[in-house]
Amino acid sequence: MNDSKLYELNDLRPCPFCESNDLFIKSFNSITYAVTCYYCNARGSEEYTQSEAVAKWNRDIKNTEE
Repeated sequence: MNDSKLYELNDLRPCPFCESNDLFIKSFNSITYAVTCYYCNARGSEEYTQSEAVAKWNRDIKNTEE
């Protein structure tokens, strides 16, 4: 994993269901990616790049906080 991916993971908002920061990016057939919570297995939407998955996770989490 390169530094940019580590940086992106460190910028993830906590899981909205269990508030865990133990998150990872799961690959689906090396085509799409989604942020997933280790603790409760919550999953964000599938996107075509890891950076899109991170951005979408953070946008979705922010919207649930409002």
